[in-house]
Amino acid sequence: MQMYHIDLSKGMEFGIYTLGDNLPDPNTGKRISAQERIHEMLGANYFATRQQDILVKQSARRLENLGFTVTLSSPTAS
Repeated sequence: MQMYHIDLSKGMEFGIYTLGDNLPDPNTGKRISAQERIHEMLGANYFATRQQDILVKQSARRLENLGFTVTLSSPTAS
């Protein structure tokens, strides 16, 4: 069994799971993990956008460490 620990620096977060969350899919018989369930609820686009934002910030930080001046701005709608 996997053990979980609370990161006190980030506060505490909790969730409530219902019986339906633990039942297998009636079509496939497969149980999905909590991570897969969250991914389905939020949608793949949320995670793709979040990953892109992280990549942009990391790239900007690397360029600044190399001595470049970086200015981030939101793209304008055409």
